[in-house]
Amino acid sequence: SGTVNIAGGELYMNASGDGIDANGTFTMSGGKVTICGPITGDTAVLDFDKSAIITGGFFIGTGSFMMAQTFSEKSTQGVIALSVGQQAAGTGITLSGGDAALSYTPALPYQILILSAPGMVKGEKYTVTVGELSGSFTAY
Repeated sequence: SGTVNIAGGELYMNASGDGIDANGTFTMSGGKVTICGPITGDTAVLDFDKSAIITGGFFIGTGSFMMAQTFSEKSTQGVIALSVGQQAAGTGITLSGGDAALSYTPALPYQILILSAPGMVKGEKYTVTVGELSGSFTAY
């Protein structure tokens, strides 16, 4: 029944286990959260039992697909979550479109990414580039 709330500040995690593990709900309304990892096992960038909702701030998560969870559709800020195959550490990520932009270069290998930034609108398309691959994706 635990809750994790992030409303501001900057948090960086190089995770060997679950990045954020809320045994209840996770909410984010501001700040910047970057989670790099985990890369193996039954662990996840986000691990929650009830819900994860983002209404503001930057969220960048990369890691293993084993137990991948992402933000709920009840989130009011747009989110893009993708399975990107096996990417090597140092393979850069950028997101652009509308009023949203971010870039990040993970220090660990990754298979999934979860991105959300201020200005991202649900239902709008954004360009995501992973290394030399690029595509247009709709935020949910």
